[in-house]
Amino acid sequence: MLLKLFSALGRHPLAVLLTALAMGTGVGVLRETAGSPVRDAADLGYAVILLGSFGSAVLALYRYRPATLIARPHVAAFDTPPDVGLTLVIAAVTFQGSGTIADRLWEIADGQELRGIGLTFAMAWAVIISLAWWRLLRPLRVRLRPDGIEEHRAYGAMFVPWEAFAGVGYPAVPDGHGRVALTFSRPDLVRGRGWRPLGSALGPAGTDALFLSRVLHEYAHRPDLRAAIGSEAERDRLVQTWGSTPALR
Repeated sequence: MLLKLFSALGRHPLAVLLTALAMGTGVGVLRETAGSPVRDAADLGYAVILLGSFGSAVLALYRYRPATLIARPHVAAFDTPPDVGLTLVIAAVTFQGSGTIADRLWEIADGQELRGIGLTFAMAWAVIISLAWWRLLRPLRVRLRPDGIEEHRAYGAMFVPWEAFAGVGYPAVPDGHGRVALTFSRPDLVRGRGWRPLGSALGPAGTDALFLSRVLHEYAHRPDLRAAIGSEAERDRLVQTWGSTPALR
């Protein structure tokens, strides 16, 4: 049940953020305007939701990286799933920040706080939320194509043709939490744009690093399989073959 919930939340990041924004603002207004019993309930609800949000985010970040890819038949590509852990972290920040902004603005309007201090605090939270949303809605994505690997980050991108792995025994191995280290024989073929240092690692993306490294290993050594990239049948084959087998030796 929890895995299905994480999967659904990861597919709709904007809806998750808008819900967090509405809930945080609503709770913040209740804490300032409601009578004592409702205000106490709002304070309790605020704490429970905030702790639950951050707790779920930590659980998703460290325990939920599914061994799967998203099939894109219309562009002949596989994409890594969205990182639901990052979505939940930013949703928790949005909930806390929007509630704080509502608190400050209401206190300024009610004359309980100095305008300059309150506005500065509210604006700081607004900037934090805006930057976090921008980061999430321009997500890290790793895309597998018949001609190579494309990685998009918030500030830049990298493309690695399969030929860059020619002669490398193990071109991709897991490297820490959620990352995949790459080994090139032809680094001159690797291209980048924007602000994306051409390091030798992908991720962390929203899929299991061991699974992704196995898939990259297979495509690097099996050019005959690359034409099927993007199809649902090929995605299902990859999941069945590499989703639960021992690590490459």
